Amino acid sequence: MKLLRGELTAVASADTVHQLQDLIGLAETFNLRIVVRGATEGWIVAPEMARVGMRAIVTPRTRVDRDELTNRPNGSSIENARILHERGVPLAIIPSNPSISLGGLAGRDLWHLAMEAAFAVRGGLSNDAAVRAITIDAARILGIDHRVGSIEVGKDADFAIVDGDLLHYMTLVRWTVVNGRIAYDKEKEALLDHIRPGGNRDAPPPPDYWPRRLGRTD
Repeated sequence: MKLLRGELTAVASADTVHQLQDLIGLAETFNLRIVVRGATEGWIVAPEMARVGMRAIVTPRTRVDRDELTNRPNGSSIENARILHERGVPLAIIPSNPSISLGGLAGRDLWHLAMEAAFAVRGGLSNDAAVRAITIDAARILGIDHRVGSIEVGKDADFAIVDGDLLHYMTLVRWTVVNGRIAYDKEKEALLDHIRPGGNRDAPPPPDYWPRRLGRTD
């Protein structure tokens, strides 16, 4: 009943046009507030999604090949985030996997969230909209923008400080602050201290602590 009264927001996973159209129909029939996670084919029905006030949580790197046996648009598009944004669909960007990995794109994939936003920019989304989709706009979709999503008086002091363009693949996190206290300082973390800014080329190489490096005998 709270959904029908507009007191709660429904969160649903949907990727294909047919799934999205079903949600659009529900939103129209029952005047529901819906956040859709996935929306891989949202670029096809973006105007309809915007018309019913649907919000979207997308992963720009998601890839679904086009079905050549159909005569309608289908599959994923790198322009998905841009099209949704331009049609007026509030947008949040998330990675496909929230875990941390030392492999993947750029030789390490610790920068999942910013990488996803960068892929959205590659598809035509503006830098500003991409950054907002991983900060304040995402917080608004989740209903927690009174606490996080931007740096303002009265909000939680949770933020990251980076050493360059937030969406550049070589940018590194230097500090993270949680509840007003430094929770991570790159200079004090041995795991990534060998990764230095590009301008620091004269610094001596760090000791090799990796125990299974080829050629080591100790």
